[in-house]
Amino acid sequence: MKSETNFSRRKFFLPIILLLLNFVGILNKAEASQDVWITQQPTPATQTINAGGTLATYTVAGSYKNLLNQTKSADTYQWYSNTINSTSGGSAISGANGSTYKPPSTTPGTKYYWCNISKSLFGNANTNIAAVNLVAVKPTLGIFAIPTQNYGASYNITPPTSNSAGAFTFISKNAAIASVSGATLYNNKVGNDTVLAIQAANGIFAADTLMAIFNVVPITPTVSFSLPNQLYSGTAITLTITPPFSNSTGAFTYSIAGSNSGAGVATIGANVITITNGGVLYIKAIQAAAGNYLADTITTTLTIAEN
Repeated sequence: MKSETNFSRRKFFLPIILLLLNFVGILNKAEASQDVWITQQPTPATQTINAGGTLATYTVAGSYKNLLNQTKSADTYQWYSNTINSTSGGSAISGANGSTYKPPSTTPGTKYYWCNISKSLFGNANTNIAAVNLVAVKPTLGIFAIPTQNYGASYNITPPTSNSAGAFTFISKNAAIASVSGATLYNNKVGNDTVLAIQAANGIFAADTLMAIFNVVPITPTVSFSLPNQLYSGTAITLTITPPFSNSTGAFTYSIAGSNSGAGVATIGANVITITNGGVLYIKAIQAAAGNYLADTITTTLTIAEN
């Protein structure tokens, strides 16, 4: 009799239990179908600062509501970044899985950030996109100068000091006057020139340029001069002067600078010496300035023996 009573009770409660279990399952499925919505967006929507500065921290939140009209907080976060203002093609940021995120400020440029907030089995939603503009910082450059240069010489360029580690490139604005290879300046012609020192962007620093204006000045030519010894036999001798060797094209003029035998040894006109007596003459050759070379003077000895 007792066994029959227990069986009857089971038959009575079993449908009720099954109904409750089914209701719970339906409720869970209904909860799973509810979309997450954003309750706190990342602000400010746009940040613009110098690279290396401090950015504001973004804070976001999301919620969902079940069939019992209970609002619950979503608790799964994944932050993303992109180089364009779109959630399409963005990259998940490793380790950025909290409700707050502070973007890095080390690389100049513009990036876009957003967070996907979700709850397992309860859907997900993206926040608005926030833009971060990091402006490259102008480096602090020291003085850049090139001293006056001699024609034909080379010069090792010293870059200006800088708080940026960006590499320097040097460019001549008039390579006919002075050309640059690496950090070496070659002075090709007399004149004035400008060299640009261009520092590449590096880290938080922008590229920047300084210029140095300088002159290339003429130099003293290389000149050698000699005259053959002469023998005077009582008759005047005419000697045409062979121009001195010189790496300058300047014209020569000549004069008698002196004699150890007094006057009357010789006369000179243009490039011809007329010898009228024995002795030792000092002949001066004066070369005019020309092109890349200064004027110069050289003196040689002309010995005249008597027969």
